[in-house]
Amino acid sequence: MMNKAIDALGLKSAKRIYGSSRYSTCIEVNLAFASVLTGKELCIATGTNFPDALAGGVLAARKAVPLILASEVLGSWEDELIKSRKPNMFYVFGGKSVVKTSYLKEAAYAAREI
Repeated sequence: MMNKAIDALGLKSAKRIYGSSRYSTCIEVNLAFASVLTGKELCIATGTNFPDALAGGVLAARKAVPLILASEVLGSWEDELIKSRKPNMFYVFGGKSVVKTSYLKEAAYAAREI
């Protein structure tokens, strides 16, 4: 499929970005594009319901900000990303049943830590 995409788009090459899970792939994508993800906000979507992340990814790209796939608890990578960026706004995609309030409280706390 990658070769077909290269041919269809008239590219010389492409690089596959991946991880061992959807969460680690999300981290790898954010790391690969860190130089252009310079906005002061952050997008958060559940990692278990793709339409939320799909919609969130469009806004994240438009605003040039990272998208985090939320699990049950804030992971160490997400915690460090939030602490280092000190976002002034979180855009959360999905209701309380998919992105837990406890996760968002952890994220908000990390954003305020010095």
